[in-house]
Amino acid sequence: MNKKRRFHAVVIIVVAVLAILLNAAVAHLIYSAMELDAQRITDHVITPDQRTITENVIVGLILAVALQSVGFVLVFTRFIFEDEK
Repeated sequence: MNKKRRFHAVVIIVVAVLAILLNAAVAHLIYSAMELDAQRITDHVITPDQRTITENVIVGLILAVALQSVGFVLVFTRFIFEDEK
């Protein structure tokens, strides 16, 4: 494997690991906020329409994951199938 290919492999691995860690952190944050919402609703501190995690947040997260996936595919395919000139 030449230096350029090795560099591409390292970049792909680093970006993939960062993406996994960041997505796990966001998932934990959302899970914690949903638990807090459920507890507050159960304790009658807030009403269901005052939740932190609303439908708009869920739609935003789905859209962000879709855009992130497309971005990763574009970046990875560019690195993997780069023209050897």
